[in-house]
Amino acid sequence: MSYDVGQVHTAAVEVRNSAGQLANATTVTLTITRVGSAVAPDVLSLPTIQNPSTGKYTYDKLLDTAGLYRFDWVTQVPGVATTDYQNVLPFVSVLSLADAREYVGAVSTLTDQKLRGMMAAATRLAESVVGVIVPRTITDEFVPGYVREVIRVPRPPVLSKTSVSQIRSIYTATGGPVWNPADYDVFPEAGTVYPLNRIAFWGGPWRIDYVGGRLLIEEHLVSGVKEILWDLFAPYRNQAGDSDIPELGDLAGFEAALPSYRIPGRALEYLESDRIPGFA
Repeated sequence: MSYDVGQVHTAAVEVRNSAGQLANATTVTLTITRVGSAVAPDVLSLPTIQNPSTGKYTYDKLLDTAGLYRFDWVTQVPGVATTDYQNVLPFVSVLSLADAREYVGAVSTLTDQKLRGMMAAATRLAESVVGVIVPRTITDEFVPGYVREVIRVPRPPVLSKTSVSQIRSIYTATGGPVWNPADYDVFPEAGTVYPLNRIAFWGGPWRIDYVGGRLLIEEHLVSGVKEILWDLFAPYRNQAGDSDIPELGDLAGFEAALPSYRIPGRALEYLESDRIPGFA
């Protein structure tokens, strides 16, 4: 399950000798790398790393930046080399954990981490139909083309008429044009941008910065996300239910989704009125 930005991940390793017994190592090194980052990795060794009991080593890493983190443990005498990964994402959901837990019937908090991942997935799936729901800043998005009378943001809608902060040609370093808010008007629901001087956007492709999402997240959108969440959580319901045997309806719905996942029709009914149309 992915971690949220700002959470603490406890990286851990066990060291065993040739007899398979836990044993302390002479040296222990942990290298933490955010995959693809130009920032130098963190290289940690004893005594920074915790040794709570014989043969067990841990380190609490604050995951302050989104990305994929790699944790490489290397010990000597006994020698161990192991690698683990942890994905870190900004958490995006239209539901609170309490509302989600109540809706799917999760009476225990033991499934909270799985549930949070499904909440984010349900929100993203709904956004694939209706566009961005949860407001967030989107920077440096690529818009293809050469000349356009109207530019549409790649992930509409935008939050308000003032939420597109800049449009710029990818050729700005060699004199390409730049447009600022005074140069255009914005239709938030469609995510379309119109030049006020009636001269088409030129010098494309372009980069665009904006705030996507909705000021008011209406109940039918929330209900659509809830339906998707219920569907995603269905295989886990029996872990918190009265019976080890899932209901036939749950089983049929789960099997019908294989081998590929489709948003359930009931959820689409909630979302359909806000479906984002294609735009060329």
